[in-house]
Amino acid sequence: MHICMCFLLLHRHLRKHQVPLPPGPPEWPLLGNFRVWPKTPDQPEVFSQWGKQYGPVTHVSVLGNSFTVLNSFQAVNELLTRRSAN
Repeated sequence: MHICMCFLLLHRHLRKHQVPLPPGPPEWPLLGNFRVWPKTPDQPEVFSQWGKQYGPVTHVSVLGNSFTVLNSFQAVNELLTRRSAN
């Protein structure tokens, strides 16, 4: 039990010192958003709902893998414009 608690505290501490990420659904330790990850046919609809709730750029994490979901043409265009300038 103590080992799990130490691991969770260390995980939380390390996450605080990372680069700030866009908003997104609440995450579970280690699982991330695995429990709320949409099934294949529902993905576009769920991502669209998250876009309305969290904004045009949404962060999602599943089993340690981070994803950025762009929910608007403007967000995609801005990202591509910035990347091409660098």
